[in-house]
Amino acid sequence: MTQANQAQQSGTGGPVGRDTNALTRLENLAAWHLALLRQKLSDAAGHFRQAIELDPDATLADQSLAYVRFRSGLYAEAFGDYRRLVRKYPNQWLLKTRLLECAERIKADYDNPTLSDDVIDLLQTADLDHQKLAPLAGSLLVHRYRLDDPHSRIDLNALIQDPLLRHTLPRLLFVSPEVDDLLATLRQTVLHHHLSTGGFDPALDGLFTGLLWYGLHSEYILP
Repeated sequence: MTQANQAQQSGTGGPVGRDTNALTRLENLAAWHLALLRQKLSDAAGHFRQAIELDPDATLADQSLAYVRFRSGLYAEAFGDYRRLVRKYPNQWLLKTRLLECAERIKADYDNPTLSDDVIDLLQTADLDHQKLAPLAGSLLVHRYRLDDPHSRIDLNALIQDPLLRHTLPRLLFVSPEVDDLLATLRQTVLHHHLSTGGFDPALDGLFTGLLWYGLHSEYILP
């Protein structure tokens, strides 16, 4: 998370029967296909890895290894595979859907700006189930602002300028209580600012708009 079988395009210097690598690749493809049919995922993964070692551009084997890892419950590993494949083939919609299927099952271990950029790119891709990004995006925000630390202090200016928050608010419903608490506090802060000043600070416009969209999506469940 539609593909060109580049593995079959290699070995064009002569007949397949005279190309040891090509013959081995065909044997591996047959073996992993049989392993998949028999639901022997670990065996299939081994054959895929062998095919990739023989030909790093073996697109079918590369994508199939990611799929086997996903089927095996290795969601973080599959996510890394599909993430790399999406970068290699940015116009492959199916790869992005597979990537989102992995994303809804994992969380970030730390604040990763590159991963955050990838989430934003996916949010801007049409015809995807963006809600599947909610657990991953929420975990990034939790680490970024240390929301699991009751003593952490959050800089409002950082929130205003945060592109991840700006892109997620109109599109996602977070499944993290820490993020929900943050958004409830933000909403109260923005409304208090409006009431106390009689107007909106232009710097808060983007954040306020995002909170309005989030309120619409969540049917105003925030306090």
